[in-house]
Amino acid sequence: MTNHTPRRILLATLLLAVVGLTTAADACQIPVFRYALERWQPDAFDTYIVHRGPLSEQHRAMVKRLTDAATSEDKPLNIVMHDVDLDNNQDKLAAELLKVFGEPTGELPQLWMEYPRHVDTDRMAYRGPLTDEVVEGLLDSPARREVIRRIIGGDSAVWLLLESGDKAKDDAAEDTLKKNIEVMKTQIELPTIADLKKDEFYRSETKVDLKLEFTILRIKNDDPAEQMFIQTLINAEPGLFKYYKNEAMAIPVFGRGRSYYALVGRGIQTQTIAESCAFVAGACSCQVKEQNPGADLLLAANWDKLVVGSAKPEAPLPELPTSSNAAPADAGAATAALSSNDQSGHKPDEVAVASVDVPTPAVPEASVTLPDMHVTAAPPKEGLPTMWLVIGGAVLVVVLVAAIGTVAKGMGKQEA
Repeated sequence: MTNHTPRRILLATLLLAVVGLTTAADACQIPVFRYALERWQPDAFDTYIVHRGPLSEQHRAMVKRLTDAATSEDKPLNIVMHDVDLDNNQDKLAAELLKVFGEPTGELPQLWMEYPRHVDTDRMAYRGPLTDEVVEGLLDSPARREVIRRIIGGDSAVWLLLESGDKAKDDAAEDTLKKNIEVMKTQIELPTIADLKKDEFYRSETKVDLKLEFTILRIKNDDPAEQMFIQTLINAEPGLFKYYKNEAMAIPVFGRGRSYYALVGRGIQTQTIAESCAFVAGACSCQVKEQNPGADLLLAANWDKLVVGSAKPEAPLPELPTSSNAAPADAGAATAALSSNDQSGHKPDEVAVASVDVPTPAVPEASVTLPDMHVTAAPPKEGLPTMWLVIGGAVLVVVLVAAIGTVAKGMGKQEA
């Protein structure tokens, strides 16, 4: 019987070497928060105006405010508006909404808002009456303006601390968060601008300073101006809403308003804070936004203008379609967006591992130590540019394949 084990081991070893080389050659060294700020456009929230028959003049004015915000050049809000008349039998979008969510309960008109399709949640961002207060809360809020201001000011991430209402819990959460992020600022090393200039993904036109900075922004859970923003935060992860007003929540926000996993209650502790900071400030190993964890927040900002000085958004948001002329393509897009976000199918037990019930290690009052937690956002190594590394890797693949064939023939003769 022929023994193919040595040949298989050799093949696997050589292939792993090739993969390791090509991965190193293709790696992006730009920190995640910087790459996200420069390149990740915020995804839009599908926003449905659900009604029966013509809207009143008052409600048309509300819809116009939202539509104007979506198409604003100065501060575009990342929403796409859809008009849904349930009395229109030809409205395919209305039929799809009813199929997925069922008949609306309560007084119409209502506003239903869905998260972007890549957000892993089983809930809507909002579903309720269309009122002036709701519209005002969706358009903007002080906390969201402050997040934008800090990020454009150079913060790597803004930690939102959504208070529980229990002062002792909230103060303890802030204290733990503050101590640990200060430690992480001493543990993480960012590449210098000189190093980043060697990276093919470097953008010299970015106006925002590169620095390592984490700050905390507390939000009271009963703040009237922040209620709509809070709704979009607590519904962005399965089961997260259960802990609202029971536990403090810490949510890091980076890039163009993208949140990372929420830390809840006892989950706000050294290990999880360190992991979050390390992700945000680490090298961007995957440039595709949808393949990275997190969710885009509802923010009104022209990020291109703020980041690089170009006032032109990447793509204009569409006008609000009417029920009578909505194209079938709208319904198809809605079907894809709606298929995974059924508000009625709650999954209360599905909470991110880092969010709850993680034992809290003892933290000294004067300082926090993180043994073996040194994290380096490594700069590109001196030497050949990435393109030549890739070419060299390709040549090496050819050589290794030829070597494999030669060795395999030799083994075949010996085994024969």
